[in-house]
Amino acid sequence: MTTAIIGVGHIGSTLAQHLVGASEEVALAALDKSEPEALAEKLGPLAVADSVERAIARADTVIFAVWLEQMKELIAQHKLGLEGRLARSRVSCERSEPKAAGRPLLRN
Repeated sequence: MTTAIIGVGHIGSTLAQHLVGASEEVALAALDKSEPEALAEKLGPLAVADSVERAIARADTVIFAVWLEQMKELIAQHKLGLEGRLARSRVSCERSEPKAAGRPLLRN
């Protein structure tokens, strides 16, 4: 199975490392093409750097590791190629303001 990871920042690159570590193939893509190329070289033969379109076409599953607005744009641009290939998550991708210092994140 091949997983396309669109976005290779902290989350995307960490996910790619874990998938390759489990002997899974990954196709990596990002706006700055040098980033997925460098990561693919580091990860070895199971990782390939590609354009977003080619990464989606070669993948069985697609994961977007980008901000929500960028993800919406990419899904709209590649709608036909994504059919049946998106991994779903319940993690919120909304960008929020950082909590003020000294303010608890959780309340009892």
